[in-house]
Amino acid sequence: MELEQLDTGQQVLDSRVLADQQLNECAQQCFAASAHVVSKLEY
Repeated sequence: MELEQLDTGQQVLDSRVLADQQLNECAQQCFAASAHVVSKLEY
């Protein structure tokens, strides 16, 4: 019984890590896009 709970907890942890990675990638892309616009406006 405990093993099943541990496995489920690991899956939840893995999905959180994956979601964090996706969020970081999205944030980086959004930042890069806005930085590009800012550099265009400066010139």
